[in-house]
Amino acid sequence: MDVQISNGDKWKRHLEISLTSTELKPHVEKTLRVFQKQARLDGFRPGKVPMHLVEKLFSDEARRKAIEELVPNLLAEVREQHRLRTVGPAQLDEVKIDENDGLKLRATVEVEPVAELKSYSGFTLDQAVYEVTVEDVEEVLGRLREQHSWLESVESGAQPGHLVTVDIQVTDAGGVPLIGRHHKDQRFRIAEPDASDDDFTPQLIGVKPDEMRMVRITTPDAEGKPQEKYYRVEVKEVAEVKLPELDDELARTIGNYETLAALRQAVGADLRAQAEQRSREELNDAIIEEVLKHNPLELPDGMLAAYANAYFENLQETFKNVQGLKEEDLREEARKRTIRYLKWRYLREQVAEVEHLLVNEDEMRAHLTALAAARNEDPQRLINKTLNDEKTREDLRDQLENHKVLAFLAGKMKIEQRRVLYKDRNKSRIVTV
Repeated sequence: MDVQISNGDKWKRHLEISLTSTELKPHVEKTLRVFQKQARLDGFRPGKVPMHLVEKLFSDEARRKAIEELVPNLLAEVREQHRLRTVGPAQLDEVKIDENDGLKLRATVEVEPVAELKSYSGFTLDQAVYEVTVEDVEEVLGRLREQHSWLESVESGAQPGHLVTVDIQVTDAGGVPLIGRHHKDQRFRIAEPDASDDDFTPQLIGVKPDEMRMVRITTPDAEGKPQEKYYRVEVKEVAEVKLPELDDELARTIGNYETLAALRQAVGADLRAQAEQRSREELNDAIIEEVLKHNPLELPDGMLAAYANAYFENLQETFKNVQGLKEEDLREEARKRTIRYLKWRYLREQVAEVEHLLVNEDEMRAHLTALAAARNEDPQRLINKTLNDEKTREDLRDQLENHKVLAFLAGKMKIEQRRVLYKDRNKSRIVTV
């Protein structure tokens, strides 16, 4: 087999592959033998048609079939022998078959980009270090109380904080029901009379079960002009939320905690772990942004399109129940995330190679052994399950290499830390790879 490779535009490589008729012959003969087994011809038993007749009847078809099966194998062999890291399928430009000259094949492939590292150390980065306070712990304990709350019916009339279950009928200004605008078993929490974001439920203060009340609210229309809406509300139930006492008994109910103090300690430890992880993730994001900014990298069009389309399908599945999302917005978001992911992947791989940070099997085994111990699993079983599957093995290698490179880069940066209350964490924007 003769192979010629020439460079095209940017990431394109043009392949010219030739097989002599002698090299092609065994592949055609193999296909003819398959045809012989399948051939049905009057006067001969199935599979017993003489080869000279099979060649006469099916030679052209067998040659085409052999080429169909041979071309992908030839391309794969060329990729491996010449270490071409291609992306996406090859584009077949020309296939010529001649009984005397053999096979001549021209194809175009796109190859992965090669990252040229320019600068990836010495940057000054800002890192938020989140401080967990007593108030943060008490907020979590309050939510735990709410999760273990119960409802008690109220007969004396709804008050702020009570829950009401109602049927709502939308009406016109005269109280005439609008067809198709009836909503059953709606549940609301009654807001305070001066609530700025709710002028509906305060009008239900004082209602009792089986009572009907007309409600009118004013909302802006599509042009921002005020418009009035009318509702007939039939009250089915009024209930008060009852919270359990914050004590040792609640701690034992929630989990394996003997005392409230033990629960508090566990909540605090969990919040501090979350705060540390948040801080670490934000620092990693900042490192990635700086590396991308100082090391420009172009991506092959075909690769970007394929990855972005796969990312879009994942986003589409994730947000399938979210109303109002436009396809073009999701596609643009998928494209942005794909660009960031691919650029970081290739730059990270280059850093790992240059700085001798590639992950070996011993490191993967050590990680899996520690993970098995934390999960109380058999380490050898987890190692075999992970490393014997190519995808899970490479996913783990990728994950460990990412952590290893980011830890290395963090040590090469000037990091300026600032203390931030954990309750203010959502004021920071996190972008994940």
